[in-house]
Amino acid sequence: QSSLMFKKTFIEADEFDRNERIKLNFAHTFGHAIEVSSHYEIPHGTAVAMGVIVANAISVKRGLMSETFAKKVETIIAPILDEDMSDAILNPEILIAAIRKDKKQVNAQITAILLDSDYKLHLFSDVQADEVTEGFLHLASFIKNK
Repeated sequence: QSSLMFKKTFIEADEFDRNERIKLNFAHTFGHAIEVSSHYEIPHGTAVAMGVIVANAISVKRGLMSETFAKKVETIIAPILDEDMSDAILNPEILIAAIRKDKKQVNAQITAILLDSDYKLHLFSDVQADEVTEGFLHLASFIKNK
């Protein structure tokens, strides 16, 4: 119920998912791609947690977040990740194709919500495929070496 109350504020402020409400999609762009590429063997919650690592890797690369902060988040997520999961995320082309099919993607660039070091979420509509590929490769490496 607390989850619904949290979302309620966003939904009431942005009924059609165009501004504030879209921030609830943090990590979902990447998580949904992981779900698709794993043929839904990786559950939604775990895939979104993996998406957090991808999003944070992009944030670090863009200078929005410190690597130290991103590593703290990875430490929290690590216990739910299994080494076999890295196989589901090794094909960036499949992952990027899945992202491009997402209904929230509106143009040739990739749209994603990224977090900064001040815990603020921002919408970016200019995420490049190579940034996403690097983020997924970072995730695969993290899973294999945790």
